[in-house]
Amino acid sequence: MITTTRWTPDTCVPPYCVIDYQWNTTVAATSRVHTPSNIEQVCSAHTSIATSPSALYAVLVSENTRKNLVCAQMVSVLATVDPLTIPWSYSGTGASRVLNVTFPGATAANVTSLQNYCNSTFGSGTVVVTAGVAIP
Repeated sequence: MITTTRWTPDTCVPPYCVIDYQWNTTVAATSRVHTPSNIEQVCSAHTSIATSPSALYAVLVSENTRKNLVCAQMVSVLATVDPLTIPWSYSGTGASRVLNVTFPGATAANVTSLQNYCNSTFGSGTVVVTAGVAIP
């Protein structure tokens, strides 16, 4: 059965992008394909790339995945970090937005390690890591 899901990613600028995608509920999650079908709303950061549902969806998924992987990597480097409280934001517009993330409680070595991971995984200049005070 084909189902439509409305997605509002947290990586957008308010008012957030809202996009619909369709997927087949009879296909296993590991094999499932999401097909963007409708742009309901576009945030100011993404107006230049919202030429089609597929173009916008690809950028939104890329930004969301990048943020989630960076937060997961922080936790693997420093287990005391709560991924739900990591300060992050995106700057810029279009497909080349930069993820700015603060690494709570990190040492200089932790920051360097995470920045190196980000540079090798996503490309240099796509993520900026700074040290931050540990969040209690």
